[in-house]
This record gives sequence, C-alpha cells and structure tokens, in this order.
Amino acid sequence: WGSLSAAGVMSLDLALALAPPAAFEYVLVHELCHLIQANHSPAFWREVEHRFPAWRTQRHWLREDGMAVKRELRRLLG
Repeated sequence: WGSLSAAGVMSLDLALALAPPAAFEYVLVHELCHLIQANHSPAFWREVEHRFPAWRTQRHWLREDGMAVKRELRRLLG
C-alpha cells in the first residue's frame, strides 16, 4: 500500500483514494514512522501505536477488503 525509499520519497497506492480515510491515514502514518525506524521492529510498531492507536483495525481492513478497492480502481480506470 505504501513504501518509503532510502531517500525519504514516499509512494502510496492510488487505490487508497477509494479506501476509508482511516485506512489511508494508517498507511501514511506507517510509512512516516519508517523515517524514525527503518524496519518493522517492536520499536517501529510502538511508534505507529503512539501515533495511530487504531492501526490494527485498519491493517485488518486492508488485508480483508483492500483487494476489492484495488479491483474498483481498475474498473474505474477501464
């Protein structure tokens, strides 16, 4: 859904524009936390938790329902 390059350039999946705002916010916070912790260590997840306590709910939504959003984007783009 997102990535952060070593140069600090963030890329986000366009399908996030069709996702619930909280899911978009989770991905944004997740990637920004990589500026603090460039890994997925417990320290990284503490940073995410501190800034976005509902991250688990949104990660679950993306895993369960995210592909439907990607399909909808493909449909809209023809």
